[in-house]
Amino acid sequence: MRTFRVLFLLGVASLPISQAVPCQRTIDVGPGVTSISTSDPASPYEDYTRCRWNITGPSDTQLTLTFEPDFDVEVTATSPEICPEDRVTIFDTARPGLTDILNDKDACSQREVFSANQIYGPHCGTVAPRPFTTKSNTAVVQFCTDYGVVRRGWRINLLYTPILQPEPWTERVVDLRDYSDVGRIESPNFPNNYFDGYTAQYRIRSLKQGSTIHVKPVVFQVGTSCSDSLNITDVTNNVVIRTFCGGRSFAEFEITTDEILVVFQTDLFDNYRGFQIEASLVVCPGNQFACDNQVGCYDPAASCDGTNYCADGSDEKLEYCAPDCGVSHFPITRDTNSTISRIVGGTTANRHSLPWQAAIAYQGRKHCGASILSDRWLMSAAHCYANRRASDFTVRVGGHLLTVGDAADRSVTLTVEKAICHPLYNRPIELDYDYCLIKTATKIPFRKNISPICIPRQGEDTEPGTRCMVSGWGDTLLPFPVKLGGGEEGDAAEQAEDRSNPALRVSADRLQQTYLPVIERVECNKTSVGIVTDRMICAGFFEGGTNSCHGDSGGPFVCQLADGRWTLAGSVSHGPSVCASRNVPAVYARTGSVTNWIIDTLSSQ
Repeated sequence: MRTFRVLFLLGVASLPISQAVPCQRTIDVGPGVTSISTSDPASPYEDYTRCRWNITGPSDTQLTLTFEPDFDVEVTATSPEICPEDRVTIFDTARPGLTDILNDKDACSQREVFSANQIYGPHCGTVAPRPFTTKSNTAVVQFCTDYGVVRRGWRINLLYTPILQPEPWTERVVDLRDYSDVGRIESPNFPNNYFDGYTAQYRIRSLKQGSTIHVKPVVFQVGTSCSDSLNITDVTNNVVIRTFCGGRSFAEFEITTDEILVVFQTDLFDNYRGFQIEASLVVCPGNQFACDNQVGCYDPAASCDGTNYCADGSDEKLEYCAPDCGVSHFPITRDTNSTISRIVGGTTANRHSLPWQAAIAYQGRKHCGASILSDRWLMSAAHCYANRRASDFTVRVGGHLLTVGDAADRSVTLTVEKAICHPLYNRPIELDYDYCLIKTATKIPFRKNISPICIPRQGEDTEPGTRCMVSGWGDTLLPFPVKLGGGEEGDAAEQAEDRSNPALRVSADRLQQTYLPVIERVECNKTSVGIVTDRMICAGFFEGGTNSCHGDSGGPFVCQLADGRWTLAGSVSHGPSVCASRNVPAVYARTGSVTNWIIDTLSSQ
């Protein structure tokens, strides 16, 4: 018969942490007390544990609680985000009223109902949570277990540091002198979490009188409420444009003004990564293209129609109207060798920088991705079209923001004439030969933002280690992290359990992209992704955190050639049910294994 640990709530205050039994009640952090844990690392914790540690550091300090990597707490696949069986939770008692709530409830009481902003957690599984920093010198750690499965548990290292006040803010001014200028403003302390109880002010000024300022959010993570907010005002016309806060990032916008005032205000709790915003001058509104000499504008639909609307003739330019494959006429966001950017949680592509990308809709709803091969054909994934009528699909090319219409997005939507999937699809291996060629009912109108991708020669493969780019409008994490306390944003591998929660994923409105390394097939076959054949490319990071996701299927996985052009190495095929999981890369249908089939199909239809 097991011994219940409820009695341990009484604690043994005289023992140092390294020797104390679990569930020490009162902890004074000092030279002899530097950690707390569930039990001896060699032994599992016990059933039906009801533990609460009240932790105090010296006055005028704040505490940092850091979980050791060997973290192991029972978790179920059905509800990993709420940890219904066993869980460890941290409370920052500096929050008004929280100490009274805790004092009124026994540890792990069924009456416990805390709002998300009152706790850090609950935590379970095998991924150690991020460090947590309190606002004062006190914290409470609570550990609750049920009957049944027990694991090794956890250890938290305790550190106290002086409370440091941030430097006073000095207004930042960004001057835009020319159309080539790109100004950038960032939240205080970016890319680390911004400060609590802080106000920061910025001015963006156009030195070309009468120009339009384009404002683009690159990063916007200020939490789910409006306790922290970003206020943008048109100074020239004395108009408040909008206050941005909570939830998802705002869409890029344009405004004709000489000066914009940006004010960022935060409350005393729940700091996040913050924002990074780019500003530039544009000649034309967002639904038009500027002539290459920056004099005059034209409607994208008037491109390549045989009539010059630009004095320099750039609307009829041969490289736009009869484009080379794999060439972009807009700057592509480059690989930063970082695993923090990801489609799952994503990096937004520069508008129109991936002109070969297409979005496939099924019965009017966003469905899959595709890559433009010619003025009538696109490559996609067979599993997107199996047992469906071609007439139920449409293709959107030249797009970036799918929540607006074609005119505003400078895009074109076409109907589908036929879908020809590879005859060996799913034979004999599931999702093998995951290729489908899509023929549009009318020609794809090539222009500055619409052009084809190159394809490799028959038999060409991609060397392991090569970093290539995947893009699409598939699922992404909400663009704010789970609350991380005082530390900076954690990488997604450390938030693996958050990715498993469908409620934290949203479908991207703007085109997302990320760079991934190609992995040896023999290594990929050691993972749980399934059988990886010669018709497949395996790519991603074993530590997880970035990859394609639901809704990206059929979209391009492209690699850059020595001459600077891009080639379609593969198309998004399949991967783990929890996108960008640790130790489970994603799989792409390799183009070079069926180049002859592509050429034969395009020439015979």
